[in-house]
Amino acid sequence: MMDSVQLVPADPEDACGELYNAPIILNSVALIKRGHCSFLSKVIVAERAGAVAVVIYDHDEKNDWSFIDMIGDGSEREASIPAVFLLGRDGNNIQRSLHYHHLLGAVINIPVNITGKALGLVNVPPWSLF
Repeated sequence: MMDSVQLVPADPEDACGELYNAPIILNSVALIKRGHCSFLSKVIVAERAGAVAVVIYDHDEKNDWSFIDMIGDGSEREASIPAVFLLGRDGNNIQRSLHYHHLLGAVINIPVNITGKALGLVNVPPWSLF
C-alpha cells in the first residue's frame, strides 16, 4: 500500500501513443488530458509505461462542474489499473502549476472514504469527511 505517490503529466499529454516520459511514469499516477483517443486507450498506454493509476482531466479548461462517464470503447481490451476523471479546471491548473514550477511531477495523497457515507449525499469535499 502506498501512502503517497507521484502524479506525473503524460508526454504526449493526451497519451494516445507511446509515452516519451515512460521512465518517470513508472510507479506513478499518470495525469492525462482528455481527447484524441478513447479513455481505455489512454489507460492502456499508461499501464504499459508502468503507471499504477491514471487521472484523466477534461480538455475544457472552463469545465468546473460537468463530469464525464469514462466508458469502454467497444473493444475486447481491458486495463488493470484504476482510472478517474478530473474536472478540466482542476486538471489544467495542476498541469500549469507543474509547468510553471518546472516540476516533473508532484507528490499526491489520495483520501479514501472510510466513513461509509456516499459522497453524493453530502455537500462537502470528500477529504473533510475523514
